Amino acid sequence: MKNMNDLATEVVKILDDKSGVLNTKQIRSRLSKKGFTIKDPDLVYLLDKLIKQKKVIRVDRNKYRIHYNMNPLIGKLDFTRRGSAYFLAEKGSDIFIHEGNVLNALAGDEVEIKVLNTARKKKEGKVIRIVKRANPFITVQVKEAGNRFKYEPRGTSFFPNHQLQIDLVDYTPVDGELIQLQIDDDVPGKRVNAYYIGTLGKAGDNDTEMHAIVSEFGFATNFAHATAKEAENLDETISTEKGRKDLRDVLTFTIDPKTAKDFDDALSFEKNKEGFIIGVHIADVSHFVKEGSALDKEAAERATSVYLVDRTIPMLPEKLSNNLCSLRPNEDRLAFSVLFNCSIEGEVRDFEITKSIIHSDHRFAYEEAQEIIEGKADKKFEEAVLTCNQFAKKFRKIRFEEGAINFETPEVRFVLDKTGKPIGLSTKERKEAHMLIEEWMLLANKTVAKFMKQQAGKFGFPFIYRAHEAPSFEKLMDLKLFAKKFGYTVNIDNNTVLARDINKLVKAIEGKPEEYLLNNLAIRSMAKAIYTTQKSSHFGLSFDFYSHFTSPIRRYPDLLCHRYLHLFLTEKKGGKQDFMEALAQHSSTMEQKASEAERASIKYKQAEFLESQIGENFKAVVSGLTDWGMFALIPEFNAEGMVRISEIAFGDFYFDEKSRSLKCKKSGRVIQMGDEITVKVAAASPLERRIDLVLINEN
Repeated sequence: MKNMNDLATEVVKILDDKSGVLNTKQIRSRLSKKGFTIKDPDLVYLLDKLIKQKKVIRVDRNKYRIHYNMNPLIGKLDFTRRGSAYFLAEKGSDIFIHEGNVLNALAGDEVEIKVLNTARKKKEGKVIRIVKRANPFITVQVKEAGNRFKYEPRGTSFFPNHQLQIDLVDYTPVDGELIQLQIDDDVPGKRVNAYYIGTLGKAGDNDTEMHAIVSEFGFATNFAHATAKEAENLDETISTEKGRKDLRDVLTFTIDPKTAKDFDDALSFEKNKEGFIIGVHIADVSHFVKEGSALDKEAAERATSVYLVDRTIPMLPEKLSNNLCSLRPNEDRLAFSVLFNCSIEGEVRDFEITKSIIHSDHRFAYEEAQEIIEGKADKKFEEAVLTCNQFAKKFRKIRFEEGAINFETPEVRFVLDKTGKPIGLSTKERKEAHMLIEEWMLLANKTVAKFMKQQAGKFGFPFIYRAHEAPSFEKLMDLKLFAKKFGYTVNIDNNTVLARDINKLVKAIEGKPEEYLLNNLAIRSMAKAIYTTQKSSHFGLSFDFYSHFTSPIRRYPDLLCHRYLHLFLTEKKGGKQDFMEALAQHSSTMEQKASEAERASIKYKQAEFLESQIGENFKAVVSGLTDWGMFALIPEFNAEGMVRISEIAFGDFYFDEKSRSLKCKKSGRVIQMGDEITVKVAAASPLERRIDLVLINEN
């Protein structure tokens, strides 16, 4: 038998890792797997000793769990519908927080908890302090109720057990207004205390609702005074400096959407004896945004630009995003460049990473570049565009051969009138011009990541990567079984075969009723891509090395990428691991919030558009089933609504848990996920982002 102290340490580890209850047989079995041998009487003696030391608790006659000490833990809360929550633990199982013990924490808040020593087997905790709010702002709608006013919070942060106390100094209530509050955590107690900071406007007004969505997810619509002032005072001089390569005489162009206001990337084309030098040039944001400045601090806090249906909430003030850091035509601009030395045969021989000064000769809209690709003559740019496109097609072919996944989902966009009201829909079409730019940006990102991993890694310097894990087996199995219902096969035995089969699936379902459903399920089966200093590979792209280098105007990790890349190239220095990882995690969180804000704005516009379609019938696909109804997706609008079981006028339907389907007691009709149905739009509420549908009997 090994040393008793070693055994004691191992027993505590086993119980802590399990985060539950184990009997002596289970403890002994786990000890045995770790090379420890102990007899039952000795184990019981050891456990009794650990109980006296308040490290272990006896739950039952022969069952034990870890003693949840009073040491506080810090992490985030995930709420349930009833208002209780789970503390998301880094290891072991999550800790349950009863609704009476959440203090005044809201969804996503970072909190400090202590673990309670209850008699229950489930680990429970209690919030003792709010460390950081997920969102310091609250949007509420003012509603007149008799001779008083009610203030109803918008969004998904509040639950029935939350109490809101508002300081309304300097505000006179107006029925129907949306106002913005800021949480004040200096006031103790279980209530959420907040004070009035501004009026967003009338509920239902487009600008008001878009600002409310931005606020709901923790983004500010205006820049802080110090940030705006710093931007206005920036030195606008664009000139060569030591170490900056002058590329102003090299043919350079941008390709962007017609409506683009900022141009953060450009391509250059130059012929030489061996082939071509093709450059990817990215606006040198880090030249203007210095570490620790007001601009840098607010950019770090925002972490990303936010894209709503009808507007962009930029990460950086307009003077930077639309001027100094926009690679506008016929103007000198500072850039960070990756120059690729390419052979005539289409091989990339080597590359150079350098800061530069460039001069864009032309700004192409995607449609204009596409015309050149399709044969429209343009003597000045024809060879450059066509050569870049030939390389891009080759890069793309190799990517998919090596296991990249191709999610080419149709993108439905709203046609808006001057007030922002949706009056129609259009589908964004991806052509070769889009893919040309995409492939060169991917190559630049991959090249920078590989360079820093191999070169800076020799010195032990961290870097910020865009990592994407392989999907979990459970999610892949769900995709496999669901695809099988429609007659499609998805092999999940290994990642290369998986990528091939998903690409085949995406192509096979194109234009079919199940396209949106299976596409969405395939996308949801993938892990979320994150920013991290820990891993450099990207499963979806099939790259061993990948970072985000190409959009520092709108993504803070790209700005960090530029900053630390330049630091290594010029001084052979690196950043601090913990500092960079914290910024990476924050950026991942804010990116997720920005995506949620974008989806919220889309749902708002979908409901607003379908208000004009009330009473109309549409073909739909069953996209979800619950015990109270089903979700139905209308592919024509990519909009999802709810059909409630209680409102099905024909037949007595019920939800069958075992088969996960709706069944009619009388007719025997069965409705399953993926079924084609006809629905009528019964109601639509933009403010609630809700669409109510009625099932039409087609028999």
